[in-house]
Amino acid sequence: MNEIIAIYYEYALAYERNNMGSLCFDDLQMLAEWVETNKVKDVRILRDKYGNFSVTEKRCPVCNEYATCLLVSVTYE
Repeated sequence: MNEIIAIYYEYALAYERNNMGSLCFDDLQMLAEWVETNKVKDVRILRDKYGNFSVTEKRCPVCNEYATCLLVSVTYE
């Protein structure tokens, strides 16, 4: 199942690029908990035809804080 959501941009970039080392321990722990709880299989950042990110300001479902978020396509198991 796929869903389009908006998550904090640092989480989206770290997950898509498989670069978890760029996150601090607390952020890494929150992201891992979200992935495990929701059984996330894959996260892909959505881009327009020119390669630009789709950005929004909203409450992130991962950290539950108001933040700059990127629109992503999430694939669940």
